[in-house]
Amino acid sequence: MSLFLVYCPYPTKSQAEQAAKNAVSKKLAVCANIFQSDSIYEWKGELVYDSERVVIFKTIEQKVEELKKFVEENHPYELPAIISFGPSDVNLPYLEWAKGQLL
Repeated sequence: MSLFLVYCPYPTKSQAEQAAKNAVSKKLAVCANIFQSDSIYEWKGELVYDSERVVIFKTIEQKVEELKKFVEENHPYELPAIISFGPSDVNLPYLEWAKGQLL
């Protein structure tokens, strides 16, 4: 069993905070970090410069798909970026704590 990070930007701080709180309270994530981000992307033929809040959810392998589904179903964007990846190394005490919180 390993730790996974799920990256997802939100349009506002309050929406990012609500998503983070909900994921942690539903035991889909053990923790969530929120960062200010400036994004540049093309959407519907136009170049967009946006200020967003990125949430990095920390979860365990068994909860990744459930967390991604929860985020997608509750996200304000029409097409949210929900990207999961596993770190190559996690300190064992933290991993054990995360498993204990979510299982």
